[in-house]
Amino acid sequence: MIDSHRRHDRSPKKASLTVTLLGAKLLAAFTLISAGSIALHLRAQGQVEGDRLINGPVSKSFSKYDTNEDGYLTEAEFRDARLLQKVDSNGDDRISLQEARSAARRGVFEGIQLPPPLNRKTQSRETQNTERMQQTSPVSKDSITETAKTEFNKEIRQAPQRLNSIALGIGRRINFKPFTRTASATHADAVSNVDKQTPSQNVVVIALTGTGCPLCLKYSPTLARIEDQYKEQGVEFIYINPNDSENQTRIDRAIQQHGFDGLYIHDQEMLLTQTLQAHTSTEVFVLDSSHTLRYRGAVDDQYGFGYALDQPKNHYLTDAIDAVLAGQTPDIAATTAPGCEIYLPSDSPEPAQQDVTYHRQISRIMQTHCVSCHRENGSAPFALEQYEAVSDFGKMIASVVSRGIMPPWFAEDPPPSNMKHDGATGGDSSSHGTAPQHGISTQHGISTQHGTSTQHGTSTQHWANDRTVPDEDRQRLIQWVSAGMPEGDPSEAPLPVKYPEDWEIGTPDLVLQIPEPISIKAEGQMPYVHRLVSTTLDKDQWVSAVEIRPTAVSAVHHVLVYITKPGSGLRAIQEGSAGFLAAFVPGNSHQIYPDGYAKKIPAGSRLIFQIHYTPNGKATTDQTRLGLRFSKQPPQHEVKNHGIANHRILIPANADHHREDASLTVPSDIKLLAVMPHMHVRGKAFRYELVYPNGEKQQLLNVPRYDFNWQLEYRLSEPLSIPAGTRIELAGWFDNSVKNPANPDPDKDVRWGPQTTDEMMLGYVEYIVDGERIED
Repeated sequence: MIDSHRRHDRSPKKASLTVTLLGAKLLAAFTLISAGSIALHLRAQGQVEGDRLINGPVSKSFSKYDTNEDGYLTEAEFRDARLLQKVDSNGDDRISLQEARSAARRGVFEGIQLPPPLNRKTQSRETQNTERMQQTSPVSKDSITETAKTEFNKEIRQAPQRLNSIALGIGRRINFKPFTRTASATHADAVSNVDKQTPSQNVVVIALTGTGCPLCLKYSPTLARIEDQYKEQGVEFIYINPNDSENQTRIDRAIQQHGFDGLYIHDQEMLLTQTLQAHTSTEVFVLDSSHTLRYRGAVDDQYGFGYALDQPKNHYLTDAIDAVLAGQTPDIAATTAPGCEIYLPSDSPEPAQQDVTYHRQISRIMQTHCVSCHRENGSAPFALEQYEAVSDFGKMIASVVSRGIMPPWFAEDPPPSNMKHDGATGGDSSSHGTAPQHGISTQHGISTQHGTSTQHGTSTQHWANDRTVPDEDRQRLIQWVSAGMPEGDPSEAPLPVKYPEDWEIGTPDLVLQIPEPISIKAEGQMPYVHRLVSTTLDKDQWVSAVEIRPTAVSAVHHVLVYITKPGSGLRAIQEGSAGFLAAFVPGNSHQIYPDGYAKKIPAGSRLIFQIHYTPNGKATTDQTRLGLRFSKQPPQHEVKNHGIANHRILIPANADHHREDASLTVPSDIKLLAVMPHMHVRGKAFRYELVYPNGEKQQLLNVPRYDFNWQLEYRLSEPLSIPAGTRIELAGWFDNSVKNPANPDPDKDVRWGPQTTDEMMLGYVEYIVDGERIED
């Protein structure tokens, strides 16, 4: 019989924890010792009964508000925007039943007067009126700006936020109950030594951790350093890893690498994680000597979603430890802790619709949208090729997919004027003067998704490399997590996908590598690194395919490679005279041009490698390689790149919505192939528009939530014809305020500069010149 709910079929009677004890002084912190057992099984009183009392009423109320029965509450249904924002933990502007239950447990609804539910007729009428207004309202330049500003509320970057400490159990005693542990033979002596010790700790810190979550990796050196800093003051550390898929070899390597001295518990049955009601993989808990919970939340604010600082601005954990050691109450007792969200056994599963299981549907969604990066030896920090790993990260996957953060794709749906219609529904299929119908490929039998539109069964794709997850796949994934992540029958699994073991472009004709390995530190930020590499080419070459391969891919944020003339140096980038050749971001490492298209590298050229590293908790080195394949004969079309920049930008201190512009008038007829916006950590949004010679406008690309972590190129499905005299207008918005957690200094005016602490307002365009003939 197939066990379809294996992940959460965990009986406490059978449960065991793997405890790793390291260091000469084996710790007895946070324990009540008895022969053959360690008292680490925490059980919050009344938790099970409380969940039962909460879940029933919440489910009934939720169904009353969910008038369209789609499993979510939008602002139109709930009609309390401020309360919706508090309950909406994943930031997707809607409430799921799981979020409502979690909010109820935290006491969010206590003392709140909820709005009355809408009846279905009223809801339908209001929705129709809203849609009609959206269809008939004219779009002006100012209204586009305001629309962009509204979209910025769905912020990608997330830092720790202060929470209601009482609702999260601050001040309560944590009770202990013994459980039986099983120890391997190699740990038998260690257990005997621990039994002889007497607890004498002043403070106990319990830290969630793991070997896969990127934020866990970043915070590991910080935790080890804080542990060492306070060990002489009677502060004991316990590390809890709740991930079922992480093996002991990997865990032992992480303990050794980071220098953890405290007890490290592989909580595969989630006994301790469940009792603590931990929310994320980076959460820490501080208890005093009476076992009273004094703080829970983030270590500090150095790292979060979408940003990293060189140094933290707030030291939540050490501040809490200092306060408890002094017999005082921490000023901040509870915060959110950005990290991989944890699905607890107490998260009541909802029945899965359409019998959704991992092997039947979810594994295929993973293959389509995730595994190209999240695979063994892939560019992502952990693999998602097996059920155990996907269920470990299931709640986090559902969150980032529902928020539109993963897979990384930030282009807004192309506006209707950019879509090619077949005329069957009366759509405008005419060209407006000199503004041509542009490159949209028609693909039959593809389901509707962001970046596409459908006309009588025909889907038109605007961007060739669109990574948007279709709504159907997104809903199935969220439903599967809500249902407890059932595994299903392995016989229904898809065949595994095979990936190239080396170069994805095939065997290169030339491989160039930066001359010496570059050292990457373990923590904080690193400035851009620039390296010059000679091509040693004695004649011009036409590049038909290009691929960038870092040797330390997990620590590489992005790589940009430029072509410079013989004798030119690194200033060519700053001056804008360098030609753009190739880019690397995780998941987008290569480009193969169609037959007849190629880029030119002149004889004697040198290449500039601009590399941005992101320390991930482990010091390492990198020696990035570049692979080039050459055309056997001159192409029909030379692929060119041009950067449109505003070097005079000035972003005022504390400005949260500052706009800068740049433009270029096209001197001859061209065909546009791709665009790539570029800003730094204050970048907030970016837009490309075309202004044709007759004055008409066409929006080309709108990125309402720009993410510096992903230097994405947006490649058109087919070339877009642009006549001479057309002006390409760029607009970029910046957040230089304290509200931007990535901002290194909100009190500083910011100008153009090469480092991440400076800013850029730059948009690349890739194109060919119409009618230009390549000479043999």
